[in-house]
Amino acid sequence: MVNKMKYKRIILLILIILWCGLIFNLSSQKAVNSTELSGGVINKVLNLFGHDITEYESSVVLCMQIVIRKSAHMFLYCILAILIKLELMEYNIKNSNVMAILLTILYAITDEIHQNFVMGRSCEVRDIIVDLVGALIGIGLICLYKYSKNKCRGD
Repeated sequence: MVNKMKYKRIILLILIILWCGLIFNLSSQKAVNSTELSGGVINKVLNLFGHDITEYESSVVLCMQIVIRKSAHMFLYCILAILIKLELMEYNIKNSNVMAILLTILYAITDEIHQNFVMGRSCEVRDIIVDLVGALIGIGLICLYKYSKNKCRGD
């Protein structure tokens, strides 16, 4: 039982490090590459439906890029908060929800500072707020799961 817990802790720590590495890698992309990534997704979806992008539609595509980018921020930090929360639960840390959110936001802040040194990127407080929303969603999902699990048992 002890070895199983130890391995679970190690695996969670490795997943946290890998996830932070993914976030760092995405943040290291130049602005042009990042825009091409989100724009490319939209273009492929539109092409699937046989649409060509006209000038009018290109402004819609720009808005869609913003939505995709902010959604990606939320998703990345939602998963990070979940991983951190699961790791903290393994150590029976009190106030693990608050601690997971604080650690996630601390990483978001350092990531935004890092982006300041990437060509064409900047440090945006609104991105930190979006990351916070993602972290809150992640912790909320865990709480919802734990609540529903206990309700199903009749606890």
